[in-house]
Amino acid sequence: MANITTIIRHLAGVTFLLALALTLVGGLLWALNPEASTGFTIDGGGVATPEPAPQPAPTPTPDPSPPPEEPTPTPTPTPTEDAEELIAAAREPSATTVQVLEAGGGQAATEAAAAHLRDELGYDVVFVTSARVDVTRTTVWFSQGNEDEARALRARDARVAVVEANQGLNEATDLHVLVGPDWDGSGGG
Repeated sequence: MANITTIIRHLAGVTFLLALALTLVGGLLWALNPEASTGFTIDGGGVATPEPAPQPAPTPTPDPSPPPEEPTPTPTPTPTEDAEELIAAAREPSATTVQVLEAGGGQAATEAAAAHLRDELGYDVVFVTSARVDVTRTTVWFSQGNEDEARALRARDARVAVVEANQGLNEATDLHVLVGPDWDGSGGG
């Protein structure tokens, strides 16, 4: 009788170790690739039922809403706002700091714009660099309190097509000229 008890104990031990090994292997396989798991769930009555097969994710549909609008540019001078009035309302160019940015017009056009603003119009060009955005038309962004200076620059050179409030650049610089592909070397004023 002792032999049967010993055999049963060994079988129970082996069965336990086998079940433990299978559980560890199954857990390891699931941990390495949980998406491939085709497990079962046990409902309230203790019956194992297969889990439903995963469904593919729905295909995203394009957003029908229009893209956000760009800020409304300040209109170009009208006959009632002649260039002399705009220029008279602004500080002298030498007292106005300007950053010139390549924004789609190319480096040569940007350098030409900076030279024109500095050498011909007398602005204090403090920096020439690349913008993180491109514009289709040469644009001047004005820092707070410098709208008159931006409008005067537009009056001095018609190649500055758009006047807008500063959109995140250094507020310590009065004007930021974003040179677009419309800038040419013909002189605009």
